[in-house]
Amino acid sequence: MPSDISVASFTILIVAIVLGGFSGAFIFFRAVEDSMRRVVYVSSFFVLTAIASVVAAIVGVILASLVFYSTMTAALRFMLEGFLWGVALYYISAARSNDIFGKTKHAWIGFIPIVNLYLMFKRGKSAKDPTLRQRSSLARYVGDPLLMIGAIVLASLANFIANTFDRLSALP
Repeated sequence: MPSDISVASFTILIVAIVLGGFSGAFIFFRAVEDSMRRVVYVSSFFVLTAIASVVAAIVGVILASLVFYSTMTAALRFMLEGFLWGVALYYISAARSNDIFGKTKHAWIGFIPIVNLYLMFKRGKSAKDPTLRQRSSLARYVGDPLLMIGAIVLASLANFIANTFDRLSALP
């Protein structure tokens, strides 16, 4: 657990992520018809985490500049970030669940850290079904690695931006 946030803030963040996931399930119930390949799911997961850290840092700078910044404001910040992250995580987990199982009822797997690896590494229907259109070798051997490299570069850039904003919010 990061040392710069308290246990209470971390708990608020986890509860907000779970509530966001339930809300995502309610919002997208039977609406997620997309399926998502493994590489797209993993890339989306990296990008989602990167965007969440940048948004958290920007909101932190804005809130730190306000005169009435308080513990309650920080708690609201964690709740909003966690809620939005939970909704987005539900959507990508439901799309990946569609590819593996053909239905979205296993989207909850995306919220459990170690079990989430199942969604990342399990082959989906698109890889098993010979009637589905097969992807070209160029898409598989060039496009997929470029997608992963792009996601990692974006996550690194987002981490740099988040650290810069965090340093800005710490200035007097």
